[in-house]
Amino acid sequence: MADGAEELKDFLRELPPESRQLFWELFRRRLVGRRVLREELNSYVTLVKATAAAGAPVNRSVARSLARNLASLLKELKDEQEEFDQRLIHAAVRYFIEDDDGQADFDSQEGYDDDIEILNAVAEHFGREDLVIDLIWG
Repeated sequence: MADGAEELKDFLRELPPESRQLFWELFRRRLVGRRVLREELNSYVTLVKATAAAGAPVNRSVARSLARNLASLLKELKDEQEEFDQRLIHAAVRYFIEDDDGQADFDSQEGYDDDIEILNAVAEHFGREDLVIDLIWG
């Protein structure tokens, strides 16, 4: 991973400042299989639905788009892929399923804005502009 240090520094500059530390920590975590990440993603979607049903101000529409696009990004994950690229996908999925990230996901309708920026940066890295979600300010 040392030889990807500069690439990681460049990538982190693309992220919101409040998201960089957590993304870096998630990037460094042990790699797991695509199936494990998919199960973690599915479990988080179940949590989002339950939290929204309980009345929390969760933006279900954005969470749904994020989950779908991350599931598509997971299809890019291959064992023979460079470790740096595998780690980007792992970190993006794990960032999404982390509620207490740059902006707490369940505290407001804008809770997923940082997650969108993470997804967009990773999707663009892989040339998957079709997975980019427009982030509308205002």
